[in-house]
Amino acid sequence: MRPVLALALSACSQTLLLDQLRPFVPEPPARTIVEACERGEVEHRALDVRFPERDAGCEWGVDGNLDPGQGVISARTEDVVVLEMPTDVAICDVTLDFRGPDPESEQILRYDDAFILTLDDVVLAASYGPMVELLEEEGHLRLYDWDRLAGAPFSFADLDAYCLGAAEGLSTCTIPPPETSGIISLDFGSEIVDELADHAYRQQRYAFAFISVGDNDEDVDCSHAEFGFTVDVDYVRYTAD
Repeated sequence: MRPVLALALSACSQTLLLDQLRPFVPEPPARTIVEACERGEVEHRALDVRFPERDAGCEWGVDGNLDPGQGVISARTEDVVVLEMPTDVAICDVTLDFRGPDPESEQILRYDDAFILTLDDVVLAASYGPMVELLEEEGHLRLYDWDRLAGAPFSFADLDAYCLGAAEGLSTCTIPPPETSGIISLDFGSEIVDELADHAYRQQRYAFAFISVGDNDEDVDCSHAEFGFTVDVDYVRYTAD
């Protein structure tokens, strides 16, 4: 069994619209990526991902965002980091090291009102679980789509977080509540890693996104503290038959 995906949150210096990063999706690989990783020559790449601090302000009414509305998923901002990976490769394992400057310390996350962390549109974690249930399913995966979330109810009384694979016992995570500084960590098992690898191969891109969500508070909504993670990627050269 390959190592689990040890994940925690990140940051970047590039802000893009996710719609600009959605290319044509080819057919799934005929050979499994798992087989390719077991038999191929595994290469390694380490990448640093950083999301800068974002001040409050959700850009209500812009680019699909709604006007402010109390208790409604009204607006979002999207920060995206695109990993520079060779073409025609498949991911075998990914480790995201989410620690602060001190290797012995844990990094602290602060955000408001809610956040969604994605890899190639797949929701890895979300601070408000009910909104993830509105998204399209692909196996264990849920695919981020703002149009499915805009206008949905948002309740501070229901703060159950979402972690990919947690409901099936395939991952574990810790996510702090909103408006509170706290430790965040995610650990994904090999089955989830395999699904993520297959999805990434079919997308032919490797982009992490941090989506900040708010309802109507101009003073705090869509804000988050600076944070980041180091991405260690094991991959093989791979072309589907």
